[in-house]
Amino acid sequence: MELNNYLAYSKQIFEMFLVTTADQRFWKTDEKILFLGEWCRLYEQKSIWSELNQEVLPWHWYDRAKLIRDAQYIQDLNNKILPILASKLNTLHGVDHSCRYWRIILGNWLHYFVGAFFDRFSSVQNAIDVKKITHTWVPAQDITSYVSKNFTEFENWLGQDSYNFLIYSWIIQQLKVIPFEIKNDIKEPISLENISSKTSLNWKDIFKKVIEECSCFIPDRFNQVVFCGFKLKPWNLACLQVALGQIPYLRGPQVDIPQTPINGELRKKLGLSFAENLFEELLEKIVPMQIPKAYIEGYWEMNHRSLRAFPKSPKLICSSVGIYFHEGFKFWAAAMVDQGTQLIGSQHGGHYGSNLISSKEDHEIACSNRFFSWGWKKENTSKVTPLPSAQLAETFQSLKSNPKGSILFVDLEDFLQIKSVASGHLGPTMIKRLASNQCFVEGLLPEVRKLLFVRLHPADRGWGSEERWKEFDSNIFVYRGKESVFRQLNRSRLLIVSYNSTTHLETLAANFPTLFFWKPDLTELRPLAQEHHDSMCSVGVFHESPESAAEKLNQIYEDT
Repeated sequence: MELNNYLAYSKQIFEMFLVTTADQRFWKTDEKILFLGEWCRLYEQKSIWSELNQEVLPWHWYDRAKLIRDAQYIQDLNNKILPILASKLNTLHGVDHSCRYWRIILGNWLHYFVGAFFDRFSSVQNAIDVKKITHTWVPAQDITSYVSKNFTEFENWLGQDSYNFLIYSWIIQQLKVIPFEIKNDIKEPISLENISSKTSLNWKDIFKKVIEECSCFIPDRFNQVVFCGFKLKPWNLACLQVALGQIPYLRGPQVDIPQTPINGELRKKLGLSFAENLFEELLEKIVPMQIPKAYIEGYWEMNHRSLRAFPKSPKLICSSVGIYFHEGFKFWAAAMVDQGTQLIGSQHGGHYGSNLISSKEDHEIACSNRFFSWGWKKENTSKVTPLPSAQLAETFQSLKSNPKGSILFVDLEDFLQIKSVASGHLGPTMIKRLASNQCFVEGLLPEVRKLLFVRLHPADRGWGSEERWKEFDSNIFVYRGKESVFRQLNRSRLLIVSYNSTTHLETLAANFPTLFFWKPDLTELRPLAQEHHDSMCSVGVFHESPESAAEKLNQIYEDT
């Protein structure tokens, strides 16, 4: 729909105040409120919002068929935008790099941003379709004043309510359909938390720094196969490199991100043009404003620092997670790939190869010459090579169950709003998974409940998981801390997992007693993965309902 036609909706009659944030300064509590989503209603604020005259807008991706359709559209859109963006960046920086070069450097930011922006746009569109909104409040600050320095900072912001509030407000102001008031009387600006830097070093940090410094002195001829961000313990990685006739290069250098101000004039030169609908019109405007500074203002300095820090002419580069959070590695690897070096990716998480939708997996395979999987192949590409998993092999050596121990329940606590598009429990569907966990607890015998040890993510992400588990049963032990999951497993008789995880693959590989469950309509699997899960279902290891999993645990808890 054209933007001018879309503005015609402003003639409708509305009846509710729209809230798009958990920040109560932007709630008009003397009117009926429509919360844009569950992320506006933090559990810790329940005593406040539960007393208001309010409704919550159902999330658009509760419709899982829509999620599958939209995921394909978002992937196709990414593939359409990337060559256009690559050409513009080449012109902007006076270089001539391949599209794959730019995919390696900023492709992960692009697929995160496009997927998240589509989600935020769709939520606003749903609110418009309600046709009962009188007005909303937006902050005086504009999102164009907030640009992350690199992907890591952006990914951190994407999990924060304040950054998403700026996105929603920008969309509302651009569409001009929902009446809005800019709250200039709220003097304290919107703040975004940055990842804190450590002020003191422990012995592990010192050891890592020493390894980095020593690696810089290894001659390039003894480092033709470079491992960076590869999921192997240091001793095993060293043995592998010695077997290749190399001096162990255990840790790639950490490249500092240049501190640069936003250059609006430089960003205007990007001038993207690809839109075929209203969403893409807005995306066309906001992408140049939000590309991290390391890729625009700091590009040349970042490129110089990275090429100086890493080996000069490797034949092969192997990485698992470097392609995401190691900015210096991405700049260097992209440059080496353009010179003909082969880039090998490898699986590092549990849902790869099994989830029907995985934008992360798609990105990593697209960046790689070859991708090593934990035993699966992928349709329509010959890049994926199944290999034994070194990561799972290491787990096998370190895990052993305690027949008299507790029952460890590892619980995922997802972000309030999605970061990337995938099958599974995303954003607001966390509410449904918490309800599923409650059904599981209610199906357990009292003596089994006493053995339950629930492990949560160290950081509370706003769902109030700890309080909710205590509401299920106040006697259940709930842990939120940083102790290794492997230490807790070695004190446990059995593992329970209620989402598609890495942990249950590690325990299955180690022949550690394991039960896992989820509802099929919230975690869509690929056909081949579904076959394997059906087999595990037939022997009682995997369950498609919490009640079935609880019944099985009641039967076998004494002798797992």
